Amino acid sequence: MRGTTGGGSKTTETALAALMKRSCALAQGEGVTVYTIGAMPSVHTRWRDALVKCSGAPDTADADREAFFFHAADSAALDRAFRAIARRVLIFRRVS
Repeated sequence: MRGTTGGGSKTTETALAALMKRSCALAQGEGVTVYTIGAMPSVHTRWRDALVKCSGAPDTADADREAFFFHAADSAALDRAFRAIARRVLIFRRVS
């Protein structure tokens, strides 16, 4: 994990991981569909796995959670990720 989180201490990384785990559990407990983005050139495997595990709806099968995770190595990829998420969550309704 070092090198991908700005060189933070192990204590900081552990606290961040615990906060992310609690946040994901709370969101999924409320029925929220979570999209995650690894917005850095290289995402350490442990963080990537945690982001994928957090992703999806509460009833999303573990094997399908990858579809809710995006890796954005640069600003163009980040833009594409946000656009893809927007297309998935926007619902247009016809008003008569």
